[in-house]
Amino acid sequence: PVPGVTETISLDSRAFLTGTSLSTQQRISDTQSLVMDVTGLDPAFEKLTRALGIIAQGDLINNPDRVQQALGILNDAIEHSPLQPHEEKSDLQGVQDRIGINQRAIADAKGVQTSFLAFLEGRQNELEKADTTEVAVRLQTDSQVLNISYASLAKITELSLLNYLR
Repeated sequence: PVPGVTETISLDSRAFLTGTSLSTQQRISDTQSLVMDVTGLDPAFEKLTRALGIIAQGDLINNPDRVQQALGILNDAIEHSPLQPHEEKSDLQGVQDRIGINQRAIADAKGVQTSFLAFLEGRQNELEKADTTEVAVRLQTDSQVLNISYASLAKITELSLLNYLR
């Protein structure tokens, strides 16, 4: 200390993590979407960080109450206990479950898309290796069958009781 000089130190606290806690939805296929709702603002991570902060203060041998407090918060961060009503309900097990469900859905969608890709590649190979003469004959036959079915449909639409009795 210097005589006659006074200095004021101010410590402002702010949140460890800032950002959004909004969940996002990601499409992984034409028919399936995932909800990505695990963020750094999840209360499980806050509890874990708070417990580690208590431990980081040091001198745990002389402060057994602090050790018990840190262990309680750590245990609740790992698996939330209903006996801790003042703590948020989120825990690392729940976070892991949500991430695991999304990973499984992505793996399943990837499997379906891989199978579909193999099917399309097989069809492409079949089309590329097709005999053009055989394809032309089949196309001509299919065209004749289609014309006959249109002619039959036209005849059927002209039918009436009066035409039937003639």
